[in-house]
This record gives sequence, C-alpha cells and structure tokens, in this order.
Amino acid sequence: MKKRIILFAALLFALAALAACSTHASKSATFNVETGDKIKVTVDVKAGYDLTMEVPFAISKGDEVVLNGTFGLPEAYETYRQLAEADPNAAILAEDSKDGNAYFFYTVTNPETQVTEYDYFVQVAGSQTVVIIGSVAEREAVEAAFAAITISLAEED
Repeated sequence: MKKRIILFAALLFALAALAACSTHASKSATFNVETGDKIKVTVDVKAGYDLTMEVPFAISKGDEVVLNGTFGLPEAYETYRQLAEADPNAAILAEDSKDGNAYFFYTVTNPETQVTEYDYFVQVAGSQTVVIIGSVAEREAVEAAFAAITISLAEED
C-alpha cells in the first residue's frame, strides 16, 4: 500500500510538472538592427502564431499574416506619435507599456481607399531601437497578435 501511495504521488507530481511546462511554447528571432542593437522578438506558438526570421518580419496565424514589423531609430517614436495626433484620419487608441517597453497604438484610415491600418510603435527598453508594427487585419486580430509577442533587447552572449 505504501508503494502505491508513493507511486501515485510521484505520478501526480510528474503530471503537474508536465502541465506547467506545456502552458507556453515560443519561437524567437534575434535581429541585428541599424542602431547597433540586437532585438529579440518572441511569439507564442501555443496561441497559434508563427514568426518569420527576416526583416521585415511577419507574424502570422494560420495562413494569414497578422502583423508586419521592422525597426527604426529612436526619433521615429515621437515623430510618428505627433503625426498620428495631427492627422484627421488617425487616432491614438492606446499608449502604455508592455514587457517594460513604452508603446503607442494608433489607427489611420486612407480617405481614398477607406483601408484602415493599425500600427504599434514600441520603444525597446534599454535600446536605441523602435519596433514599428503594422497591419490591415481586423483590430481584434491585431491586438491579440500584439498580446502574443514579446520584444526585448537581446542579452549579449
């Protein structure tokens, strides 16, 4: 009986450990950008996302590319924020921080085509790099994809 209790406890512990390990799986790419920084982009593959390994990078879910991203100089953050505020066809939807990085999220609609674009500008903490992410997908899909990524300054080897 004592052996069964020990075996059962060991089995429960193993199952709990496996469950804890399987809640997140990710795919990452580290990009050497013009600013001299190495920026790491990670996506949650358990949530169904994938990441291309070249610039501009793409984050897809299934067959649909949801986000496209590239890198910019630090002044791009404030410049585009001011442009979004001044453009009558644009609106800043959020300004916050995620994973220690300041960001703003805005939308702009092309008055001729009526195509709406959603863009994130992310100032990577501790770096001289801004990550610029854009999409013409539905807002909900864009926000969900952004929530499923992590952007950071890559640690030196």
